[in-house]
Amino acid sequence: EPLELSEGDRAQGHARNYTIDSLRAEMSAGGYHVVHWQGIFLKVLSNRQMLGWDWNLIRAIDRVGRRLPEHCAELYLVGRPS
Repeated sequence: EPLELSEGDRAQGHARNYTIDSLRAEMSAGGYHVVHWQGIFLKVLSNRQMLGWDWNLIRAIDRVGRRLPEHCAELYLVGRPS
């Protein structure tokens, strides 16, 4: 389940996970409308598994992530009060 916290999440102090839909819903419930959103870095493996990868490969994965933002490791939204 994408919203459940893993042991790794808890160890890093994460309080919750979001999908783009759940994050949009929380913004809306807080009285904001989304004017822009983006995903940052498509994670295909764990950080440990990606250590030592060539930077050209990392940049290529980042470019793919810009086309598939809902699958990226991090999401951000820009909102304005409704």
